[in-house]
Amino acid sequence: MLRQPRCRALLLRPGPLSPASVPSVRHKLSVGGGSTGVAPLLQRPPPPLRPRAYPEAGTAGRSEPRTLPAEIPEVLRSKLQPDAPGRAHPRKIPANLRRKAREQGYLQPLDDVVAAHVEGSFRVARSRMGNFPIYTDVRNGGTKVVTILRKYSGDAHSLARALQAVTGKEVTQYHGRMEVRGRHASAMAEWLGRIGM
Repeated sequence: MLRQPRCRALLLRPGPLSPASVPSVRHKLSVGGGSTGVAPLLQRPPPPLRPRAYPEAGTAGRSEPRTLPAEIPEVLRSKLQPDAPGRAHPRKIPANLRRKAREQGYLQPLDDVVAAHVEGSFRVARSRMGNFPIYTDVRNGGTKVVTILRKYSGDAHSLARALQAVTGKEVTQYHGRMEVRGRHASAMAEWLGRIGM
């Protein structure tokens, strides 16, 4: 059996509803445990917004109110007004683009890097099989590739600067290894072979 709304008598009352009875209908629909499933019969539109009136300072006895002009908040004002010709908004550059901008000046021709090498400043030992200790590591499910150099000794800072010049990327130094983003094993091996390691 379907449950009838509590205000059935009001809904079935013959004749037009007066505006005075509309709030009572709306009230009776909303009273009770839970929703009755009946929408309000009439909904009044909200009253129009009026500017607030404040009395001016020192005119407590006067009856003429002073209306304040509507002001746009400072946050929205900068977005709505066009920029001045000489003024530019500072743009926040993402970290990866800042790194790429720094790396543009690192890459040098291999001949210049080989000629700039100072003998004896650092040493890279070969593995047991006679290969260079250069390894490629794929991380983050294949989204990040890192080339790793191990078994070095001597001046690590000059080695890192030379690696930056060879690969054109930033070099991250850890204890016992240096990492460069990307696949650079062939370029690093050619450079180490040409400087006599």
